[in-house]
Amino acid sequence: MNAPVVETTGGRVEGVSLGGAHAFLGVPYGASPAGANRFKPSVPVAPWGGVRAAAEPGPLALQSRTGPGTRPDNPAPMDEDCLSLNVWTASLTGAKPVLVWFHGGGFSAGQAITPYSHGAALASRGDVVVVSVTHRLALLGFLNLEELGGDDYAGSGNASLLDLQLALEWVRDNISRFGGDPNAVTIHGHSGGGGKVAALASMPGARGLFRAAVVHGGPPFGFKDHSTATRTAEEALSLLGVRADRLDALQDIPVGHLMHVQEQLAGTGGPGPNGMRFAPAVGTPVLPADPYQAFAAGAAKDISFMTGTARDEARAAIHAFPHYLDDPDLSVSQLVDRLRPGLDHQDDAEVLVERYRDVDPQASNTQIFFNVLSDQFTIRTRRLAQMKRLGDGQDSWVYLCSVNQGTSYGAYHGVEMPLFFNNATPTTPGAAAASELSAELVRFASGDMAASDAWHPSGGDISRIYEIDDTGGRTVPDPLANRLSVWDGIIVTPRTDPWTTLWL
Repeated sequence: MNAPVVETTGGRVEGVSLGGAHAFLGVPYGASPAGANRFKPSVPVAPWGGVRAAAEPGPLALQSRTGPGTRPDNPAPMDEDCLSLNVWTASLTGAKPVLVWFHGGGFSAGQAITPYSHGAALASRGDVVVVSVTHRLALLGFLNLEELGGDDYAGSGNASLLDLQLALEWVRDNISRFGGDPNAVTIHGHSGGGGKVAALASMPGARGLFRAAVVHGGPPFGFKDHSTATRTAEEALSLLGVRADRLDALQDIPVGHLMHVQEQLAGTGGPGPNGMRFAPAVGTPVLPADPYQAFAAGAAKDISFMTGTARDEARAAIHAFPHYLDDPDLSVSQLVDRLRPGLDHQDDAEVLVERYRDVDPQASNTQIFFNVLSDQFTIRTRRLAQMKRLGDGQDSWVYLCSVNQGTSYGAYHGVEMPLFFNNATPTTPGAAAASELSAELVRFASGDMAASDAWHPSGGDISRIYEIDDTGGRTVPDPLANRLSVWDGIIVTPRTDPWTTLWL
């Protein structure tokens, strides 16, 4: 089979045919964000001459290889010049719906292509084009210099999100040449990628670039008020030895020194005492309001919305720290202290512990810890769907993944993603459900959920959800209804990060 060649707004690209689909990997959508473009909104890539090879992924965004959300075994190169995307399509003709993937890893780590998020299996079905995006992370993507640098640094606090917006503009202008329909774009992401999806759906500048959105296991965590983000930027400038009236000096600082300062301020950027120090800045022109506020005000009007979580999200920590299975039970004071940082009103930690104890008097403190943190994902996700309904009157498609219940890991954070991408192996939890789940995702991207036999929209009270178990999925009364009811009156907003003390 001849290598496929496509003409884009940047120039011609030559892909490769594999896995039943054409793949175009590492296609630049933005100019290098280094040097004079550092901490500035991304701009389109300059056109190139000739035919550019697109058979290998581009470099990862700069990040730590050792923190949660990273793959230390991944030898892929990293580079500040990282603005590229990947496209998989079964054919270059037609007008197929488009799924654009934003990777997880909080806002500081991750990569566009992993074994579970490779797009060939979905695209080879022949009825969807899959895109994944690499973008700036952490300090390079969220250093809020707007107040300190004025117009020259407008958008700096959300440069990473502006990268994603630029990628969606590239999709709008180019995807028809890959057999995709620019008017049928769905964005989706898991974990931090879900937070990015919620942010994009709240951004005035991104309106009209997609018609549907999916937040998988990633309600917005750790968003920063504009003033908080500015204070972090001031700390970074102090460590870098750069004065606020000489921000142009940032352009010449070796990127390795920037990464060193990033780790001084935020560690690896994953769960831990510093939480997400570098995250979307709320109260800026790019992101005027947090997603809950924005959805309630109608920012996501006319966007079809799907969201869901795994039943045992927090038990992902057991993969990194098996001591949770063997250590003595947490004391009540340890439990309360662990829960406080993730709540807007820290006194609610004691209230939650008492309520969870009433629901299950036999639960250990460690089990309550995992249940509360797992339910933090679910309650925040459900409330996001409810805010959307408040803003536009439309129901959402809500799921709960309950696979792997016969193991100590349960349905841990991310367990559902190989199923949605149809990339399950025989040992993947819930592998038998992969064909069904991936078909439902494609159906959603096609705007055809009314034809689904098993999945029905959830009402305003979200009393019925689509539950995924080891054999498939079906709409059922919410199996977590009793446990989630204890959250009545407990306030959580995107400004808090419930995973702060999980990785300890």
